[in-house]
Amino acid sequence: MTKYYLTKIIYNGLTYFFIWYSNDEDGFLLFNQRLLVFSSVEEANIFADKEHIIFEKGITVFYLSKITELIDNVEISQNCQSLIDTWHLFSDLSKSLNEEFVGDYNDEEIVDIYNKLFYGSNLKLLKNEEYHPSFNVDEKNKCLEIFQSGLSILNKYLNYDFRK
Repeated sequence: MTKYYLTKIIYNGLTYFFIWYSNDEDGFLLFNQRLLVFSSVEEANIFADKEHIIFEKGITVFYLSKITELIDNVEISQNCQSLIDTWHLFSDLSKSLNEEFVGDYNDEEIVDIYNKLFYGSNLKLLKNEEYHPSFNVDEKNKCLEIFQSGLSILNKYLNYDFRK
């Protein structure tokens, strides 16, 4: 059964709402092969009602303007959690839009960074002991490249108004 999540992205001083879904594959709702973007909760709810979509409770919020700050202090568990969540957002977004996201490359360095972020988020289900990863300069630069790749995909689709 497909679950739908109202997702709020705050980026470059603006707020956007998207519908993220989870099923056998995760992704974002599209309209005519374009990313569905709403300017308010109300607008998203009107669309959802019309399409018989029921959102799971709560709104998932991403503060994408602060990505660089998070990467600068990536060793902090809270930042690892935010970054891994954002990585998943970009991965699902890119798959929905048939775009290439650097974070999805099966490259050893990228997989190592992903694992550090994943385990560094110290999820309760996986917790045996606290893990605080360290990242060298090259890994932080690769993180920037990965997240800039995701932001460029997002930027490409934010300017399209599906209602026109």
